[in-house]
Amino acid sequence: RNGYVEITKGLTANDTVVDEGHVKLRNGQKVTLSTNNQS
Repeated sequence: RNGYVEITKGLTANDTVVDEGHVKLRNGQKVTLSTNNQS
């Protein structure tokens, strides 16, 4: 939310592509995965 992607167990390969610890959205936006919940 607010520029962050909420990681859930419902993720599918069609929605996101995990690449080298990053999530690449279909719109091409890359979001760095973090173990901390930043809002």
